[in-house]
Amino acid sequence: MQSRLRLSLVWACLSMAAPVFCQTAAPNNTLKGRVLFQSSGNKPAVGAHIMEKDSNGDYSKDNGDYRLVFQTKRNGAVVEIELGPDTRDGKKIELVNAKEVQAAKLPANGEDFLDIIVCPAGQRDLAAQKYYRILRTTADLELERKKKEVENLLAQKEKDYQKISDLFAQLDGMQAVLDSAKIQGQAFSIASINLDRASQMVKDAVQKIEGENDVAGALLILNVDALDTAYQRASALKKKAAAAIRQVIEGYAFKISLLEPQFKYGEIAECYEKIAGIYENEDYDKLGLVANLVDAATYWGRNGDYQKQLALNLKALDIREKILPANHPDIATSYNDLAVAYNNLGGFQKALELNQKALALIEKASPASQSDLATSYINLATTYNNLGDYEKALEFNLKALAIHEESLPADHLYLATTYNNLAHTYGNLSKHEDQLVFNLKALAIREKVLPAEHPDLALSYNNLAYTYGKLGNYQKSLEFNLKALAIREKILPANHPNLAQSYTNLALTYNKLRDYKKALELNLKAVAIRQQVLPSDHPELALSYNNLALTYGKLGEHQNALELHSLAMSIWEKTLPADHPDLATCYYNLSLTYNNLGAPQKQLEYNVKALAIWEKILPAEHPLLATSYYSMAYTYGNLGEYQKALEFGLKSLAIDEKVLPADHPDLVVSYYNIGRAYRDVGEYPKGIEYGLKAIQLAEAATPPPSYLNRFYASIGLTYTKARQYAAAKTALEKSESLNAKEPGVYKGWTVYYALQKQRKQSLENLQKCVAFGFKDVKWIESEPALKNIRKEKGYKELLVKLKQ
Repeated sequence: MQSRLRLSLVWACLSMAAPVFCQTAAPNNTLKGRVLFQSSGNKPAVGAHIMEKDSNGDYSKDNGDYRLVFQTKRNGAVVEIELGPDTRDGKKIELVNAKEVQAAKLPANGEDFLDIIVCPAGQRDLAAQKYYRILRTTADLELERKKKEVENLLAQKEKDYQKISDLFAQLDGMQAVLDSAKIQGQAFSIASINLDRASQMVKDAVQKIEGENDVAGALLILNVDALDTAYQRASALKKKAAAAIRQVIEGYAFKISLLEPQFKYGEIAECYEKIAGIYENEDYDKLGLVANLVDAATYWGRNGDYQKQLALNLKALDIREKILPANHPDIATSYNDLAVAYNNLGGFQKALELNQKALALIEKASPASQSDLATSYINLATTYNNLGDYEKALEFNLKALAIHEESLPADHLYLATTYNNLAHTYGNLSKHEDQLVFNLKALAIREKVLPAEHPDLALSYNNLAYTYGKLGNYQKSLEFNLKALAIREKILPANHPNLAQSYTNLALTYNKLRDYKKALELNLKAVAIRQQVLPSDHPELALSYNNLALTYGKLGEHQNALELHSLAMSIWEKTLPADHPDLATCYYNLSLTYNNLGAPQKQLEYNVKALAIWEKILPAEHPLLATSYYSMAYTYGNLGEYQKALEFGLKSLAIDEKVLPADHPDLVVSYYNIGRAYRDVGEYPKGIEYGLKAIQLAEAATPPPSYLNRFYASIGLTYTKARQYAAAKTALEKSESLNAKEPGVYKGWTVYYALQKQRKQSLENLQKCVAFGFKDVKWIESEPALKNIRKEKGYKELLVKLKQ
């Protein structure tokens, strides 16, 4: 269960150029302003060379003024300003407000200006190093605090091992809480602020960091209410306050730079929405408005608020369609962004339609962007995965991989995303060895370049946990699930859908480890989150109901399981294609529940439904087909149709032997069931052969499975039917020594004594068998070996009691 990623790889810059409020009668072809030294009391930088390929170029005057006159560009055109490396008198300088300069456009009004802020070469680097040390110290303090917490817990007499485990998972790799590239970028962002022009709030926030090393204090100063008030005050003054409005935008941008390393997605999204609101209210350029709307949508999506993500992306598309040509690549980007939101909300058909529209636009571009093509392929693969068309998903993931492996560095994060998506698709195709290979490739890149608590690392840990579970390595699965959960519980809101995903996956692992109470607790947490944040008919909510039902089934609460499976089925039948694999899984799980409720005809009905889907959409040797054949075999066995049971059992085993490791737990169970099937049709030598295979593999496992006693009980019954009483006695005694409360062993003893006409011992063991939970009246009445005890008074009384 993988989290979806937003894959529209279009990066929007925050435009800090002077806003435009009115149009002059004639198009403007002039850009002017001053070149000033950073935070020097507006001291001019004299003789700086300002260049733009379409203009005459200029050197700043004694008061810092410069003026560029453009040959072909007019108001609204993007300008590409370059700064010479030194002044006329040979002083080395560097650009400070690069983001603002790079985003600059020719204003509509020739009176508007763009100031260029510089500093002596190397000065900005020195400042950035200072801020880097402060931000890194903040991270290091958090690391030390976490270590101290672990030490205190270990020193306690009564230890909270779960909490200790969670903390160790957080500590694993935390020595680089913020990776050097990321924190270096934040440090440069602070070092680039020109305090001469910054608002008082920004000055105070920088002072908190510079003077007191207090990042938390800086964030308190940059609170939304204060920034909102500053904007309202500046906006009321209109054009005279253009610089003041830019200061408010700069305040939000500064706040985002502090929030980013902490992964506070909801607060970041709110900041981008506020900036977008300013762009809209002040009638700034529409593309800048769209960029901020898209960024806000992205971060709301990461925060789990998919309705907000959808609403903002719809607004962004509406603006782009009004101001851009119909074939513009940004329109394709909007289609992909919307598809991500619809996927998150379970609207897979709508997402597919938008992904296909995006790809069609990109393929028509001349030349087509390889990067945009790869993005569209990945988005299409994600949607096809959600629709259950895994072969299509594989096709598009492989197309994206071919582009990325050719064009990107070996440790690029886009490549990690591509590996992750490919692994997910191989998992859906049950090619779990391939899935593991690509999971590990993705993790290797992410651990190298991301902070230790980055959500994408949690995603990789989560995916590895799922894969190890599918490969039968449940301890590894538990280890990586706990790592993923530790990160997500720290950085995500308590109701985030990705937390629900972690609780769900951890519950599945605890189910495999037979800790059903823990699994129930986690499944209930997942359901509570998804009920709160998702529509009532969302497929992921159905998934939670399905998983909760499985756990109730393990706990013996089969009526609860039936109600939840039925609820999941009603959602999936409404929202998914009729041949979707999740529907097949739901029908299969319903068949198991009807088996537990003693309704074999209903069990067969849903097994047939599941098998019809799987045979239609899966390759002939897919493991899910093996599962379905196994279930059909089991059901026919319950109905007494033993030849059909053997037929489907052998189909299941043929696939298992081809696709599973030789020591996989599912293969062990297959041998056990084939042994029983051969016994039921009277082929006792074959029954013994497969029963021994199951025991041999089970005993070689570390630790041996808890159900090993059932294998001995089963082969003991087979030896008994074959009249090999010495071997039967040895096997049944071994089973009883492993678990004295297993009804199967007493079923074996019942037949063992009955066939040797020891009626009293046979009846005593039948009574024990029933006392420990055996309720199969049909078997008791029809088993030929019991004819010797059916006239006994105790037998008749037992049968009457069971029927009542």
